[in-house]
Amino acid sequence: FLKDMKSRRMSLIIIMKVLEWSTFNVNRMIELRGYDMVSRLIVKFDWKLDAKLMKILFEFCGIYYSEERKTFSEGIIKNLDAFKYFILQWKLWKNADYDIQHLLFQSLFDIVSANTKKEFNIERIQELNTRNIILRLL
Repeated sequence: FLKDMKSRRMSLIIIMKVLEWSTFNVNRMIELRGYDMVSRLIVKFDWKLDAKLMKILFEFCGIYYSEERKTFSEGIIKNLDAFKYFILQWKLWKNADYDIQHLLFQSLFDIVSANTKKEFNIERIQELNTRNIILRLL
């Protein structure tokens, strides 16, 4: 199933583009637990997350790379389901290189502390059961 990294990245970009301008498609993705399914496929087929895949996964959520901070911390969390299943799902990240894991945690820190919309992002994250998620990450 999508053996090379380029095909994997392209498949995620296609899904993101199909969802980008359609609230209907985003709602269907949520109803069908599509983000959860994609996350499970990534884990099942042991995709090793790199910086390019990380960029795509954060963009699903509405978060972009900040050249100033060198983290994924620009923007607001627009898609809470994508954030839950792509960013907070430790099974996706546990086999990534240390540098990628470090960037993940630094990005999460910056989203809630250095972002100009940090209050909004904190409120969005609080909508999830983040206490249990964060405890599992540690």
